Amino acid sequence: MKTGTRTRRPIGSVLQVSHVSPGKGAMIRVSAVLLAVFATFSPAMAAEPARVIEVTGEGRVAVVPDMATVVVGVTTEARQAAEAMTRNASAAARVVKALKGAGVEARELQTSALGLTPLWSREDQRQPRIVGYRATNMLRVKVRALDRLGALLDAVTQAGGNEIRGISLGLSDPAAAEEKARKRAVRDAIERADTLAAAAGVKRGPILSIVEGGGGAPRPMLEMATARAAAQPVAAGEVEVTATVHLTVAIEK
Repeated sequence: MKTGTRTRRPIGSVLQVSHVSPGKGAMIRVSAVLLAVFATFSPAMAAEPARVIEVTGEGRVAVVPDMATVVVGVTTEARQAAEAMTRNASAAARVVKALKGAGVEARELQTSALGLTPLWSREDQRQPRIVGYRATNMLRVKVRALDRLGALLDAVTQAGGNEIRGISLGLSDPAAAEEKARKRAVRDAIERADTLAAAAGVKRGPILSIVEGGGGAPRPMLEMATARAAAQPVAAGEVEVTATVHLTVAIEK
């Protein structure tokens, strides 16, 4: 019988050696298992922080307003609800007629409030009771010619209007001013990014994103609780149209 050594390789990295030796038909098997460990190490690459500069730019444009929105109306009181409403409707009709006579078109008139509320008496600490009613009719009016605003308010009071609230000056077409404000906002944002890059000793790269923020035209308000008999001069002054943009730029490596 031949004595020999056989080697075989199973699947994987296991090497098994069997030694066969004679003797009384007995087989002595000596197995040696060699394990080879192959560790493949691939360290997780930490995400590199984004190299960007984020800034917000603002643009402002001052413009002379060319229109106004004003709320005018009539408040009447009477002992009976029906009487208060009737008086109010009559006075409101005169106000509307006066507005149209002053050049205001029907499409520029809109009812903003219409109501009837009870008037309560609390004299001598007795149980409150209704002693009358207050009727209110308010109109929102667009005035396209500011030079006529004072005369228009005078016409309202002469017709029986006794409420003038919230005169708001604005622009009939703000598109051009808004576009100019946006351009200024972008330029301002780029200048801010350049300033920050220079201060940090880096170079500004390309623009990655531009997001427009809020904006609009702040409107100066002139509040008048009750109308006066004389025509009121109105100084138009200026309104300011603003725009903001949020800019993200890369930092060049």
